[in-house]
Amino acid sequence: MGGTKKDFIEYLSAAGELSASQAIYIRKNFLIEYEDEATLTNVRSGEETMELAGNLRFYLEHEVESGTMNYSTARYIASVFDIGFSVANNIMRQAMNGVATADYTGNGNVKLFGRSNPDPVPAGTSFGINSKKYNGIWGYAVGDREYALQCNSRGLHIIDVTSANNLFRVQFISMPGGMTWRDVETYEASDGITYAYVAAQNQGELWVVNLSYLSGTVPHDVDEDPIPREGYVNRGRRNDGHTVSVYNGLLFLNTASPNRGCQILDLEDDPWDPPFIKAYSSGIFGFFGGKDCHDSIAKANVNVGGVTKDLLLSSDGNSGRFRIADLVNVRDRGNLQVIGETPAVTNSYAHFNVVTEDMKYLIGFEEFDSYDISVYDISDITNPRFVRFLQYSDDDIASARVHNGQVRGNYLFVAYYEAGFRVFDLSGLPNTITEVGKYETFRDPDQTNGNNLSTVTGQFNGGWNVYSFLPSGKVLHSDTNNGLFVFEIEGDDNSQPLVSPPPTVGATPGSTPGSTDEEESEEDLPDNPLLAFICQVFGVFCT
Repeated sequence: MGGTKKDFIEYLSAAGELSASQAIYIRKNFLIEYEDEATLTNVRSGEETMELAGNLRFYLEHEVESGTMNYSTARYIASVFDIGFSVANNIMRQAMNGVATADYTGNGNVKLFGRSNPDPVPAGTSFGINSKKYNGIWGYAVGDREYALQCNSRGLHIIDVTSANNLFRVQFISMPGGMTWRDVETYEASDGITYAYVAAQNQGELWVVNLSYLSGTVPHDVDEDPIPREGYVNRGRRNDGHTVSVYNGLLFLNTASPNRGCQILDLEDDPWDPPFIKAYSSGIFGFFGGKDCHDSIAKANVNVGGVTKDLLLSSDGNSGRFRIADLVNVRDRGNLQVIGETPAVTNSYAHFNVVTEDMKYLIGFEEFDSYDISVYDISDITNPRFVRFLQYSDDDIASARVHNGQVRGNYLFVAYYEAGFRVFDLSGLPNTITEVGKYETFRDPDQTNGNNLSTVTGQFNGGWNVYSFLPSGKVLHSDTNNGLFVFEIEGDDNSQPLVSPPPTVGATPGSTPGSTDEEESEEDLPDNPLLAFICQVFGVFCT
Protein backbone atom coordinates (compact mmCIF):
# COMPACT_ATOMS: atom_id res chain seq x y z
CA MET A 1 0.00 0.00 0.00
CA GLY A 2 1.15 3.58 -0.58
CA GLY A 3 1.74 6.39 1.88
CA THR A 4 4.19 7.02 4.69
CA LYS A 5 4.89 4.73 7.60
CA LYS A 6 2.66 6.98 9.69
CA ASP A 7 -0.19 6.42 7.21
CA PHE A 8 0.40 2.69 7.44
CA ILE A 9 0.17 2.65 11.25
CA GLU A 10 -3.00 4.76 11.13
CA TYR A 11 -4.53 2.33 8.65
CA LEU A 12 -3.80 -0.65 10.92
CA SER A 13 -5.36 1.20 13.84
CA ALA A 14 -8.47 2.06 11.84
CA ALA A 15 -8.76 -1.56 10.70
CA GLY A 16 -8.70 -2.76 14.31
CA GLU A 17 -5.39 -4.60 13.94
CA LEU A 18 -3.67 -2.25 16.40
CA SER A 19 -5.15 -0.88 19.61
CA ALA A 20 -5.12 2.88 20.14
CA SER A 21 -2.35 2.55 22.73
CA GLN A 22 -0.22 0.40 20.39
CA ALA A 23 -0.59 2.88 17.55
CA ILE A 24 0.33 5.78 19.84
CA TYR A 25 3.35 3.92 21.22
CA ILE A 26 4.69 3.10 17.76
CA ARG A 27 4.14 6.66 16.48
CA LYS A 28 5.80 8.17 19.57
CA ASN A 29 8.80 5.87 19.76
CA PHE A 30 9.48 4.85 16.18
CA LEU A 31 7.92 7.53 13.95
CA ILE A 32 8.88 10.70 15.77
CA GLU A 33 11.57 11.61 13.23
CA TYR A 34 9.75 10.17 10.19
CA GLU A 35 8.69 12.56 7.46
CA ASP A 36 7.34 11.89 3.99
CA GLU A 37 8.80 8.60 2.69
CA ALA A 38 11.57 8.29 5.28
CA THR A 39 12.44 4.73 6.28
CA LEU A 40 13.99 3.32 9.39
CA THR A 41 17.41 2.93 7.80
CA ASN A 42 17.79 6.52 6.61
CA VAL A 43 16.60 8.34 9.74
CA ARG A 44 19.64 7.32 11.73
CA SER A 45 22.79 5.46 10.88
CA GLY A 46 25.19 2.97 12.40
CA GLU A 47 24.60 1.90 15.99
CA GLU A 48 21.60 4.21 16.43
CA THR A 49 19.77 2.56 13.53
CA MET A 50 20.54 -0.90 14.88
CA GLU A 51 19.31 0.10 18.34
CA LEU A 52 16.07 1.55 16.97
CA ALA A 53 15.44 -1.55 14.86
CA GLY A 54 16.20 -3.77 17.83
CA ASN A 55 13.78 -1.83 20.04
CA LEU A 56 10.98 -2.12 17.49
CA ARG A 57 11.65 -5.84 17.04
CA PHE A 58 11.62 -6.36 20.81
CA TYR A 59 8.33 -4.46 21.12
CA LEU A 60 6.63 -6.50 18.41
CA GLU A 61 7.86 -9.77 19.90
CA HIS A 62 6.59 -8.75 23.35
CA GLU A 63 3.16 -7.83 22.02
CA VAL A 64 2.80 -11.13 20.15
CA GLU A 65 3.99 -13.24 23.07
CA SER A 66 1.62 -11.45 25.45
CA GLY A 67 -1.28 -12.11 23.09
CA THR A 68 -2.10 -8.44 22.49
CA MET A 69 -1.08 -8.38 18.80
CA ASN A 70 -1.64 -10.88 16.02
CA TYR A 71 1.54 -12.50 14.73
CA SER A 72 0.53 -11.71 11.14
CA THR A 73 0.14 -8.00 12.00
CA ALA A 74 3.54 -7.85 13.72
CA ARG A 75 5.19 -9.68 10.84
CA TYR A 76 3.68 -7.22 8.36
CA ILE A 77 4.85 -4.20 10.38
CA ALA A 78 8.35 -5.67 10.51
CA SER A 79 8.28 -6.17 6.75
CA VAL A 80 7.24 -2.57 6.08
CA PHE A 81 9.99 -1.26 8.37
CA ASP A 82 12.47 -3.70 6.80
CA ILE A 83 13.59 -5.42 9.98
CA GLY A 84 13.99 -9.12 10.74
CA PHE A 85 11.30 -10.66 12.89
CA SER A 86 10.99 -14.02 14.60
CA VAL A 87 9.17 -14.83 17.80
CA ALA A 88 10.45 -17.74 19.87
CA ASN A 89 7.45 -17.76 22.16
CA ASN A 90 6.70 -20.13 24.99
CA ILE A 91 4.69 -22.46 22.77
CA MET A 92 7.55 -22.87 20.32
CA ARG A 93 10.05 -23.49 23.13
CA GLN A 94 8.09 -26.59 24.05
CA ALA A 95 7.94 -28.01 20.53
CA MET A 96 10.61 -30.64 21.02
CA ASN A 97 8.84 -32.09 24.06
CA GLY A 98 6.23 -33.87 22.00
CA VAL A 99 7.94 -36.98 20.56
CA ALA A 100 5.60 -39.91 21.27
CA THR A 101 6.77 -43.06 22.96
CA ALA A 102 6.31 -46.29 21.00
CA ASP A 103 6.45 -49.69 22.68
CA TYR A 104 5.55 -52.06 19.84
CA THR A 105 7.25 -54.27 17.28
CA GLY A 106 6.61 -54.47 13.55
CA ASN A 107 3.55 -52.50 12.60
CA GLY A 108 1.99 -52.61 16.05
CA ASN A 109 -1.81 -52.80 15.87
CA VAL A 110 -1.97 -52.01 12.13
CA LYS A 111 -2.78 -54.84 9.70
CA LEU A 112 -2.94 -54.35 5.94
CA PHE A 113 -6.36 -55.35 4.55
CA GLY A 114 -5.62 -54.48 0.92
CA ARG A 115 -4.14 -51.98 -1.55
CA SER A 116 -5.20 -50.32 -4.78
CA ASN A 117 -3.12 -48.23 -7.18
CA PRO A 118 -5.42 -47.71 -10.17
CA ASP A 119 -3.55 -44.78 -11.72
CA PRO A 120 0.17 -45.23 -10.92
CA VAL A 121 2.33 -42.18 -10.27
CA PRO A 122 5.54 -42.14 -12.38
CA ALA A 123 8.57 -43.30 -10.41
CA GLY A 124 10.58 -40.48 -8.87
CA THR A 125 7.69 -38.00 -8.89
CA SER A 126 8.03 -35.40 -6.15
CA PHE A 127 5.62 -32.80 -4.84
CA GLY A 128 4.94 -29.95 -7.23
CA ILE A 129 2.18 -27.78 -8.60
CA ASN A 130 2.06 -29.82 -11.81
CA SER A 131 2.88 -33.24 -10.41
CA LYS A 132 0.47 -36.15 -10.70
CA LYS A 133 -0.57 -37.31 -7.21
CA TYR A 134 -3.20 -39.06 -5.18
CA ASN A 135 -4.85 -36.76 -2.64
CA GLY A 136 -8.28 -36.69 -0.91
CA ILE A 137 -10.03 -39.81 0.44
CA TRP A 138 -13.49 -40.56 1.87
CA GLY A 139 -15.62 -43.64 2.44
CA TYR A 140 -19.14 -44.71 1.46
CA ALA A 141 -21.18 -47.73 2.62
CA VAL A 142 -24.41 -49.11 1.22
CA GLY A 143 -25.94 -52.45 2.18
CA ASP A 144 -23.19 -55.05 2.47
CA ARG A 145 -20.65 -53.18 0.36
CA GLU A 146 -18.06 -50.53 1.21
CA TYR A 147 -16.36 -48.15 -1.18
CA ALA A 148 -13.38 -45.80 -1.10
CA LEU A 149 -13.73 -42.45 -2.86
CA GLN A 150 -10.11 -41.88 -3.88
CA CYS A 151 -9.16 -38.57 -5.48
CA ASN A 152 -6.11 -37.85 -7.56
CA SER A 153 -4.83 -35.25 -9.98
CA ARG A 154 -7.06 -36.58 -12.79
CA GLY A 155 -10.38 -37.07 -10.99
CA LEU A 156 -12.30 -39.48 -8.74
CA HIS A 157 -11.68 -43.24 -8.44
CA ILE A 158 -14.49 -45.27 -6.83
CA ILE A 159 -12.97 -48.46 -5.38
CA ASP A 160 -14.78 -51.44 -3.84
CA VAL A 161 -13.01 -52.24 -0.54
CA THR A 162 -15.44 -54.87 0.76
CA SER A 163 -13.28 -58.00 0.44
CA ALA A 164 -9.74 -58.52 1.74
CA ASN A 165 -7.02 -58.50 -0.94
CA ASN A 166 -9.67 -57.99 -3.61
CA LEU A 167 -9.89 -54.25 -3.94
CA PHE A 168 -10.96 -53.16 -7.41
CA ARG A 169 -12.01 -49.98 -9.17
CA VAL A 170 -15.69 -49.71 -10.04
CA GLN A 171 -15.55 -46.38 -11.85
CA PHE A 172 -13.27 -43.48 -12.72
CA ILE A 173 -14.76 -40.01 -13.31
CA SER A 174 -12.39 -37.63 -15.08
CA MET A 175 -12.29 -34.08 -13.69
CA PRO A 176 -10.09 -31.28 -15.09
CA GLY A 177 -7.64 -29.40 -12.89
CA GLY A 178 -6.82 -30.69 -9.43
CA MET A 179 -3.09 -31.15 -9.83
CA THR A 180 -1.96 -31.59 -6.20
CA TRP A 181 -5.24 -30.54 -4.52
CA ARG A 182 -8.55 -32.38 -4.78
CA ASP A 183 -10.82 -33.41 -1.91
CA VAL A 184 -14.15 -35.19 -1.35
CA GLU A 185 -16.88 -35.69 1.26
CA THR A 186 -20.45 -37.02 1.20
CA TYR A 187 -23.93 -35.95 2.28
CA GLU A 188 -27.15 -37.95 2.59
CA ALA A 189 -30.07 -35.77 1.46
CA SER A 190 -33.58 -35.85 2.89
CA ASP A 191 -34.73 -38.10 0.03
CA GLY A 192 -32.17 -40.76 1.04
CA ILE A 193 -29.80 -40.15 -1.87
CA THR A 194 -26.14 -39.77 -0.94
CA TYR A 195 -24.05 -37.32 -2.93
CA ALA A 196 -20.29 -36.94 -3.13
CA TYR A 197 -18.88 -33.40 -3.39
CA VAL A 198 -15.51 -33.31 -5.13
CA ALA A 199 -13.69 -29.98 -5.37
CA ALA A 200 -10.21 -28.93 -6.42
CA GLN A 201 -7.75 -26.12 -7.10
CA ASN A 202 -5.19 -25.44 -9.84
CA GLN A 203 -8.10 -24.88 -12.25
CA GLY A 204 -10.23 -27.56 -10.60
CA GLU A 205 -13.94 -27.10 -9.93
CA LEU A 206 -16.79 -28.50 -7.81
CA TRP A 207 -18.43 -31.73 -8.98
CA VAL A 208 -21.53 -33.35 -7.51
CA VAL A 209 -21.83 -37.15 -7.87
CA ASN A 210 -24.98 -39.20 -7.17
CA LEU A 211 -23.75 -42.35 -5.40
CA SER A 212 -27.13 -44.12 -5.31
CA TYR A 213 -26.21 -46.10 -8.45
CA LEU A 214 -23.61 -48.10 -6.52
CA SER A 215 -24.67 -51.62 -5.54
CA GLY A 216 -25.16 -52.61 -1.92
CA THR A 217 -25.39 -56.34 -2.69
CA VAL A 218 -23.85 -57.96 -5.78
CA PRO A 219 -20.40 -56.55 -6.62
CA HIS A 220 -19.95 -54.52 -9.77
CA ASP A 221 -17.49 -55.59 -12.43
CA VAL A 222 -14.10 -53.94 -12.66
CA ASP A 223 -14.53 -50.48 -14.24
CA GLU A 224 -18.21 -51.20 -14.87
CA ASP A 225 -19.07 -47.49 -14.61
CA PRO A 226 -22.46 -47.92 -12.90
CA ILE A 227 -22.99 -44.17 -12.45
CA PRO A 228 -24.35 -42.83 -15.77
CA ARG A 229 -23.30 -39.51 -17.24
CA GLU A 230 -26.43 -37.83 -15.88
CA GLY A 231 -25.36 -38.96 -12.39
CA TYR A 232 -22.59 -36.39 -12.01
CA VAL A 233 -22.31 -32.70 -12.85
CA ASN A 234 -19.77 -29.86 -12.80
CA ARG A 235 -20.97 -26.91 -10.66
CA GLY A 236 -18.07 -24.54 -11.35
CA ARG A 237 -16.61 -22.59 -8.41
CA ARG A 238 -13.14 -22.84 -9.87
CA ASN A 239 -10.26 -23.03 -7.37
CA ASP A 240 -12.53 -22.85 -4.32
CA GLY A 241 -11.86 -26.43 -3.19
CA HIS A 242 -8.46 -26.70 -1.56
CA THR A 243 -10.28 -28.97 0.87
CA VAL A 244 -13.93 -29.89 1.44
CA SER A 245 -16.03 -30.48 4.56
CA VAL A 246 -19.72 -31.29 5.02
CA TYR A 247 -21.86 -30.77 8.10
CA ASN A 248 -25.57 -30.67 8.89
CA GLY A 249 -26.72 -29.68 5.42
CA LEU A 250 -23.82 -27.30 4.78
CA LEU A 251 -20.97 -27.67 2.29
CA PHE A 252 -17.75 -25.86 3.21
CA LEU A 253 -15.35 -25.18 0.34
CA ASN A 254 -12.12 -24.32 2.14
CA THR A 255 -10.03 -22.11 -0.12
CA ALA A 256 -6.85 -21.61 1.98
CA SER A 257 -7.08 -17.94 1.05
CA PRO A 258 -7.83 -15.02 3.41
CA ASN A 259 -9.88 -13.15 0.81
CA ARG A 260 -12.08 -16.18 0.00
CA GLY A 261 -11.79 -18.09 3.26
CA CYS A 262 -14.47 -20.74 3.61
CA GLN A 263 -17.24 -20.59 1.02
CA ILE A 264 -20.45 -22.00 2.55
CA LEU A 265 -23.15 -23.63 0.37
CA ASP A 266 -26.60 -24.88 1.37
CA LEU A 267 -27.13 -28.61 0.75
CA GLU A 268 -30.54 -28.63 2.43
CA ASP A 269 -31.84 -26.16 -0.13
CA ASP A 270 -30.60 -28.18 -3.13
CA PRO A 271 -28.04 -31.00 -2.73
CA TRP A 272 -27.66 -31.35 -6.50
CA ASP A 273 -26.97 -27.66 -7.11
CA PRO A 274 -26.27 -26.08 -3.71
CA PRO A 275 -26.61 -22.28 -3.55
CA PHE A 276 -24.03 -20.02 -1.94
CA ILE A 277 -24.94 -18.73 1.54
CA LYS A 278 -21.99 -16.70 2.82
CA ALA A 279 -18.27 -16.85 3.50
CA TYR A 280 -16.17 -17.15 6.63
CA SER A 281 -13.28 -15.00 5.47
CA SER A 282 -11.22 -11.87 6.04
CA GLY A 283 -13.09 -10.18 3.21
CA ILE A 284 -11.69 -6.87 2.04
CA PHE A 285 -9.14 -6.84 4.88
CA GLY A 286 -7.51 -9.89 3.33
CA PHE A 287 -4.12 -10.51 4.91
CA PHE A 288 -4.88 -8.72 8.17
CA GLY A 289 -7.85 -10.87 9.18
CA GLY A 290 -5.95 -14.10 8.70
CA LYS A 291 -9.07 -16.22 8.12
CA ASP A 292 -7.45 -18.44 5.52
CA CYS A 293 -9.70 -21.45 6.22
CA HIS A 294 -7.25 -24.01 4.89
CA ASP A 295 -9.51 -26.68 6.35
CA SER A 296 -12.51 -26.81 8.66
CA ILE A 297 -14.79 -29.07 10.65
CA ALA A 298 -18.11 -28.31 12.30
CA LYS A 299 -19.70 -29.69 15.44
CA ALA A 300 -23.30 -29.63 16.71
CA ASN A 301 -24.81 -29.06 20.14
CA VAL A 302 -21.65 -27.91 21.90
CA ASN A 303 -22.06 -26.41 25.37
CA VAL A 304 -20.67 -22.88 25.34
CA GLY A 305 -21.16 -21.18 28.69
CA GLY A 306 -24.39 -23.04 29.32
CA VAL A 307 -25.77 -22.35 25.82
CA THR A 308 -25.88 -25.06 23.13
CA LYS A 309 -24.27 -23.95 19.87
CA ASP A 310 -23.21 -25.31 16.50
CA LEU A 311 -19.60 -24.41 15.80
CA LEU A 312 -17.18 -24.08 12.89
CA LEU A 313 -13.56 -24.89 13.75
CA SER A 314 -11.29 -23.38 11.10
CA SER A 315 -7.59 -23.97 10.50
CA ASP A 316 -6.53 -20.47 9.53
CA GLY A 317 -3.24 -21.06 7.75
CA ASN A 318 -0.69 -18.26 7.92
CA SER A 319 -2.28 -16.75 11.04
CA GLY A 320 -0.89 -19.72 12.97
CA ARG A 321 -4.25 -20.01 14.75
CA PHE A 322 -7.20 -22.38 14.94
CA ARG A 323 -10.40 -20.37 15.30
CA ILE A 324 -13.88 -21.28 16.52
CA ALA A 325 -16.90 -19.50 15.02
CA ASP A 326 -20.57 -19.57 16.02
CA LEU A 327 -22.80 -20.93 13.22
CA VAL A 328 -26.04 -19.59 14.74
CA ASN A 329 -26.65 -17.16 11.87
CA VAL A 330 -25.12 -19.20 9.07
CA ARG A 331 -28.28 -19.02 6.94
CA ASP A 332 -29.09 -15.43 7.93
CA ARG A 333 -27.50 -12.08 7.22
CA GLY A 334 -24.35 -11.08 9.04
CA ASN A 335 -20.85 -12.45 9.44
CA LEU A 336 -20.00 -15.49 11.52
CA GLN A 337 -18.73 -14.46 14.95
CA VAL A 338 -15.40 -15.86 16.16
CA ILE A 339 -15.88 -16.82 19.80
CA GLY A 340 -12.53 -18.50 20.49
CA GLU A 341 -9.06 -18.90 19.02
CA THR A 342 -5.84 -20.64 19.94
CA PRO A 343 -2.65 -18.69 20.67
CA ALA A 344 -0.68 -17.88 17.54
CA VAL A 345 2.44 -19.98 16.97
CA THR A 346 5.36 -18.24 15.29
CA ASN A 347 6.33 -19.15 11.72
CA SER A 348 3.70 -21.88 11.64
CA TYR A 349 0.84 -22.79 9.32
CA ALA A 350 -2.45 -23.86 10.92
CA HIS A 351 -3.22 -26.59 8.41
CA PHE A 352 -5.87 -28.97 9.79
CA ASN A 353 -7.72 -29.74 13.02
CA VAL A 354 -9.83 -32.44 14.64
CA VAL A 355 -11.40 -32.72 18.09
CA THR A 356 -11.72 -35.56 20.57
CA GLU A 357 -15.17 -37.10 20.77
CA ASP A 358 -15.85 -35.56 24.17
CA MET A 359 -15.09 -32.10 22.68
CA LYS A 360 -12.49 -31.51 25.38
CA TYR A 361 -9.40 -31.28 23.17
CA LEU A 362 -8.67 -29.70 19.80
CA ILE A 363 -5.80 -31.34 17.92
CA GLY A 364 -4.11 -29.11 15.36
CA PHE A 365 -1.82 -30.09 12.47
CA GLU A 366 1.01 -27.84 11.22
CA GLU A 367 2.46 -28.44 7.75
CA PHE A 368 5.56 -26.21 7.73
CA ASP A 369 7.37 -28.43 10.25
CA SER A 370 7.66 -25.69 12.89
CA TYR A 371 5.98 -28.32 15.02
CA ASP A 372 3.86 -31.29 13.97
CA ILE A 373 0.72 -31.69 16.06
CA SER A 374 -0.56 -29.45 18.86
CA VAL A 375 -3.14 -30.19 21.54
CA TYR A 376 -5.39 -27.55 23.12
CA ASP A 377 -7.84 -27.84 26.00
CA ILE A 378 -11.14 -26.44 24.73
CA SER A 379 -13.24 -27.17 27.81
CA ASP A 380 -13.82 -23.42 27.64
CA ILE A 381 -14.49 -22.88 23.95
CA THR A 382 -13.96 -19.15 24.31
CA ASN A 383 -10.46 -19.59 25.72
CA PRO A 384 -8.52 -22.51 24.18
CA ARG A 385 -5.49 -23.40 26.29
CA PHE A 386 -2.32 -24.93 24.87
CA VAL A 387 -1.54 -28.33 26.44
CA ARG A 388 1.30 -29.99 24.51
CA PHE A 389 2.86 -30.92 21.20
CA LEU A 390 2.94 -34.34 19.55
CA GLN A 391 5.36 -35.86 17.04
CA TYR A 392 5.69 -39.39 15.72
CA SER A 393 8.09 -41.68 17.54
CA ASP A 394 11.11 -41.16 15.24
CA ASP A 395 10.60 -37.47 14.55
CA ASP A 396 13.57 -36.42 16.66
CA ILE A 397 15.92 -38.31 14.31
CA ALA A 398 13.88 -38.24 11.05
CA SER A 399 11.73 -35.11 10.97
CA ALA A 400 8.78 -35.76 8.67
CA ARG A 401 6.05 -33.27 7.91
CA VAL A 402 2.51 -34.13 8.98
CA HIS A 403 -0.65 -33.67 6.90
CA ASN A 404 -4.13 -34.77 8.07
CA GLY A 405 -5.85 -37.12 10.51
CA GLN A 406 -9.05 -38.31 12.17
CA VAL A 407 -10.09 -39.21 15.71
CA ARG A 408 -12.14 -42.34 16.35
CA GLY A 409 -12.70 -43.38 19.93
CA ASN A 410 -9.33 -43.20 21.71
CA TYR A 411 -7.33 -43.42 18.49
CA LEU A 412 -5.83 -40.63 16.41
CA PHE A 413 -5.15 -41.86 12.86
CA VAL A 414 -2.60 -39.71 11.04
CA ALA A 415 -1.42 -39.37 7.44
CA TYR A 416 2.18 -38.40 8.19
CA TYR A 417 3.67 -37.73 4.74
CA GLU A 418 7.03 -39.60 4.50
CA ALA A 419 6.39 -41.38 7.82
CA GLY A 420 3.29 -42.98 6.28
CA PHE A 421 0.32 -44.03 8.43
CA ARG A 422 0.59 -43.61 12.21
CA VAL A 423 -1.78 -44.51 15.05
CA PHE A 424 -1.73 -42.78 18.44
CA ASP A 425 -3.57 -43.76 21.64
CA LEU A 426 -5.18 -40.67 23.19
CA SER A 427 -6.58 -42.37 26.29
CA GLY A 428 -3.84 -40.82 28.46
CA LEU A 429 -4.60 -37.22 27.53
CA PRO A 430 -3.49 -34.68 28.53
CA ASN A 431 -0.29 -36.11 29.95
CA THR A 432 0.41 -39.14 27.76
CA ILE A 433 0.01 -39.89 24.06
CA THR A 434 1.47 -43.18 22.83
CA GLU A 435 2.19 -44.33 19.29
CA VAL A 436 0.71 -47.84 18.95
CA GLY A 437 0.95 -48.64 15.24
CA LYS A 438 2.27 -47.66 11.83
CA TYR A 439 2.58 -48.64 8.18
CA GLU A 440 5.28 -47.20 5.92
CA THR A 441 3.05 -46.42 2.94
CA PHE A 442 5.65 -44.19 1.28
CA ARG A 443 9.10 -45.54 2.21
CA ASP A 444 8.20 -49.24 2.29
CA PRO A 445 4.78 -49.84 0.70
CA ASP A 446 5.58 -53.47 -0.13
CA GLN A 447 7.03 -54.15 3.34
CA THR A 448 10.29 -55.47 1.88
CA ASN A 449 12.82 -52.92 3.13
CA GLY A 450 12.91 -53.90 6.79
CA ASN A 451 14.99 -51.34 8.65
CA ASN A 452 16.67 -50.11 5.46
CA LEU A 453 14.27 -47.23 4.92
CA SER A 454 15.05 -44.25 2.73
CA THR A 455 16.04 -41.02 4.47
CA VAL A 456 13.23 -38.66 5.47
CA THR A 457 13.80 -35.47 3.47
CA GLY A 458 11.01 -33.32 4.89
CA GLN A 459 9.14 -33.11 1.57
CA PHE A 460 5.39 -33.17 0.88
CA ASN A 461 5.27 -36.79 -0.30
CA GLY A 462 3.53 -39.79 1.29
CA GLY A 463 0.56 -39.95 3.63
CA TRP A 464 -2.07 -37.39 2.56
CA ASN A 465 -5.36 -38.22 4.28
CA VAL A 466 -7.33 -40.87 6.17
CA TYR A 467 -10.96 -41.95 6.58
CA SER A 468 -11.93 -44.13 9.56
CA PHE A 469 -15.75 -44.30 9.72
CA LEU A 470 -16.73 -47.26 7.56
CA PRO A 471 -19.14 -49.61 9.41
CA SER A 472 -16.58 -52.43 9.32
CA GLY A 473 -13.99 -50.32 11.15
CA LYS A 474 -11.56 -50.33 8.21
CA VAL A 475 -9.33 -47.29 7.90
CA LEU A 476 -8.66 -45.83 4.44
CA HIS A 477 -5.34 -44.11 3.82
CA SER A 478 -4.33 -42.12 0.73
CA ASP A 479 -0.62 -41.98 -0.14
CA THR A 480 0.39 -39.34 -2.70
CA ASN A 481 2.60 -41.75 -4.68
CA ASN A 482 1.31 -45.23 -3.87
CA GLY A 483 -2.45 -44.81 -3.81
CA LEU A 484 -5.01 -46.43 -1.50
CA PHE A 485 -4.16 -48.51 1.55
CA VAL A 486 -6.91 -50.16 3.62
CA PHE A 487 -6.05 -51.12 7.20
CA GLU A 488 -7.61 -53.05 10.03
CA ILE A 489 -6.77 -52.02 13.59
CA GLU A 490 -6.14 -55.12 15.67
CA GLY A 491 -7.66 -55.19 19.14
CA ASP A 492 -9.78 -52.22 18.14
CA ASP A 493 -12.86 -51.75 20.29
CA ASN A 494 -13.66 -48.51 18.47
CA SER A 495 -14.95 -49.94 15.18
CA GLN A 496 -18.14 -47.95 15.71
CA PRO A 497 -17.39 -44.29 16.40
CA LEU A 498 -18.89 -42.77 19.52
CA VAL A 499 -19.81 -39.71 17.50
CA SER A 500 -20.58 -40.53 13.88
CA PRO A 501 -19.74 -38.27 10.93
CA PRO A 502 -22.50 -37.24 8.50
CA PRO A 503 -24.41 -40.35 7.33
CA THR A 504 -23.12 -42.12 4.23
CA VAL A 505 -25.80 -44.76 3.79
CA GLY A 506 -27.03 -44.90 0.21
CA ALA A 507 -30.47 -45.23 -1.28
CA THR A 508 -32.07 -47.23 -4.04
CA PRO A 509 -30.69 -46.11 -7.42
CA GLY A 510 -32.94 -43.61 -9.07
CA SER A 511 -33.08 -40.59 -11.29
CA THR A 512 -30.82 -37.65 -10.54
CA PRO A 513 -32.59 -34.35 -10.00
CA GLY A 514 -31.73 -31.27 -11.96
CA SER A 515 -29.84 -30.73 -15.15
CA THR A 516 -26.70 -32.42 -16.48
CA ASP A 517 -25.51 -29.11 -17.88
CA GLU A 518 -21.86 -28.53 -16.86
CA GLU A 519 -22.13 -24.77 -16.63
CA GLU A 520 -21.33 -23.18 -13.28
CA SER A 521 -24.41 -22.56 -11.16
CA GLU A 522 -25.34 -19.02 -10.18
CA GLU A 523 -24.66 -17.89 -6.61
CA ASP A 524 -27.21 -15.93 -4.62
CA LEU A 525 -25.79 -12.51 -5.42
CA PRO A 526 -27.01 -9.00 -4.54
CA ASP A 527 -28.82 -7.06 -7.25
CA ASN A 528 -26.35 -4.19 -6.98
CA PRO A 529 -23.48 -4.95 -9.43
CA LEU A 530 -20.79 -3.52 -7.12
CA LEU A 531 -22.00 -5.54 -4.14
CA ALA A 532 -22.29 -8.62 -6.35
CA PHE A 533 -18.65 -8.21 -7.38
CA ILE A 534 -17.53 -7.78 -3.75
CA CYS A 535 -19.54 -10.86 -2.78
CA GLN A 536 -17.90 -13.01 -5.46
CA VAL A 537 -14.36 -11.81 -4.80
CA PHE A 538 -14.33 -11.29 -1.04
CA GLY A 539 -17.30 -13.28 0.25
CA VAL A 540 -18.98 -10.35 2.04
CA PHE A 541 -22.18 -8.31 1.41
CA CYS A 542 -23.83 -11.44 0.01
CA THR A 543 -27.56 -12.07 0.22
